[in-house]
Amino acid sequence: RLQLTLRLEQEGVTLVVDGGQALWKADELHEAVPEVSAIWHVPRDAASGPRLVAGTRSDEAVPRFEQVNPGAALLLMDYVVRTAGSGVRAIDAYCGSGRYGHALATREWEVVGIESDAWACRAARLAAPLGFTIVEGRAEDRLADVLPADLLIVNPPRAGLSSDVVEAVSRAPARRLIYVSCDPATLGRDIDRLRDTYVPGHVQCVDLFPQTAHVETVIEMRAKEDL
Repeated sequence: RLQLTLRLEQEGVTLVVDGGQALWKADELHEAVPEVSAIWHVPRDAASGPRLVAGTRSDEAVPRFEQVNPGAALLLMDYVVRTAGSGVRAIDAYCGSGRYGHALATREWEVVGIESDAWACRAARLAAPLGFTIVEGRAEDRLADVLPADLLIVNPPRAGLSSDVVEAVSRAPARRLIYVSCDPATLGRDIDRLRDTYVPGHVQCVDLFPQTAHVETVIEMRAKEDL
C-alpha cells in the first residue's frame, strides 16, 4: 500500500511517497514530471524519517505533518492564539513544526515546544522566533521536566493524552490548559481524567474536514487551584 502526498513548498511541488520498497525509479519519475522539484520516500519499515530520492532539497522543504485544509487551519491557529491571550511562560506539547509556539513567541511569550519527530523539530528550529525553544522527545518523557507554566497547549494525536502525560499535568498543572483535539471521544475521556485538576471552559469546534464526521475541537481549561 502506498500513500502519495503532493505539497506546495517555496521551492515548488514536493512529492512524498509513504510506504513501498526503497528501490524504485524515482529519477525517471522526476524527469517525466519536471514540475515536481523533489521526491521524498518514507519506507514502511524505516525509523529514520523521510529520505530524498530525487530532485533538490532545502531544510525548509523537509516533509512534515500539515493540516489538509490550510484555510481552516489558519482559523484554528488564530483561535488558539487569541484564547492564549497574554502571559509569561507557555509550553506547546506535541508542537509539530511549532506554529502555535512561534505565534505566541512573537507575542512576547517565552515558549518551550515539545516534539518527538526529528524532522518537525528541525523545521521548528529553522523558523523559530526569539523566545521559542524546542525540546526533542516524547511528551510522556519531557513534559514533567518543563512544567509548571502559565499556559500548556496540547495537540495530541487521535489517541489523546497518555496516562503519563495526565499524571505529569496533574502533579504540576499549568494555570491554563488549551487542548486541541482531533477526536471528541478521547477528548471527553481526557477531560474526565483531569477533572480533579482542571475546570472545563469554553469549547470551540473547527470544521477542518467538511462533509465528514471528523471535527477539530478546542477547549480551554483552568486549574482549580487558581479559582
